[in-house]
Amino acid sequence: AGEKLEVKTLAGNGTKGFKDGEADQASFNAPKGIAVDSNDTLYVVDSGNHAIRKITSSGVVSTFVGDGTSGYSDNTGTLAQFSSPTAIAIDSNHYLYVTDTGNKRVRKISPAGEVTTLGSSLQFSDPQGIAVDSQGGVYVVDAGLFSIFVITPNSEISNPNNLLIGDPVFHTSGSKNGNGLGREPKMESYTARLAKPYGLVVLESSFETTRMMLTDLDSSNQRFRDIVVTRSKDDQGIYASISHWWTAIEGNRDGDFGLNPVLVQPALRYPYFLTSTGSADKDIYFSDSGNHCI
Repeated sequence: AGEKLEVKTLAGNGTKGFKDGEADQASFNAPKGIAVDSNDTLYVVDSGNHAIRKITSSGVVSTFVGDGTSGYSDNTGTLAQFSSPTAIAIDSNHYLYVTDTGNKRVRKISPAGEVTTLGSSLQFSDPQGIAVDSQGGVYVVDAGLFSIFVITPNSEISNPNNLLIGDPVFHTSGSKNGNGLGREPKMESYTARLAKPYGLVVLESSFETTRMMLTDLDSSNQRFRDIVVTRSKDDQGIYASISHWWTAIEGNRDGDFGLNPVLVQPALRYPYFLTSTGSADKDIYFSDSGNHCI
């Protein structure tokens, strides 16, 4: 028996739709990523409605950006358009970052609801997870290229410059720990490979070091991979390494990660997106999609 958790519906009437209003009257269509700001306002990626919805601490739902139809338009509020957006992250200044998966782009949203395209020259294949560190570095998981890209405030925007982890030439998949490519002259080897990366969350971040957790799936294993990103003191270089992972088998079972053979290994099915409490204990919550559980 683990910690007892209470689950309750915060917003949504249980039917597919696109309606703003009080929590129990509002409707969504395939909601996915969620971010919370310092005022306890929730931002929900309403993927099926191609919009970002806003839920206040009092439970009122409104459409923050997006007009409910699939498209691509940088604009403000409901004049902007997205196509099947997936994940969302928020920085310390309340700017939102969204993987606009259908458009193969990353979008940035100001607190006033102005939508722009971040790194418009980057060529994504299947952008999924997204995270932001304490220095404004934005990390994008590309499941189609088996890679993680990073966009920093002072970086040149291009695929070679912004590739952090992955195969820079053939974009092959794999499950191997090691170094990422990064933007550091001394990092000449890039051995780390990803199988099918999806969700990404920052666990802790400072100027020099950011630690993240990634969900990475292959045909039989559901892995959580520990990524450490290091920034040079002159802020001119950034690189990553993956030193270890935790593996769950396919199935539906609670358990424990560890080397002790007495422990029962957890069984999961497609743990896609995850978030952290941000507290000292660094509890991580994730969607076990194939088992329809959190």
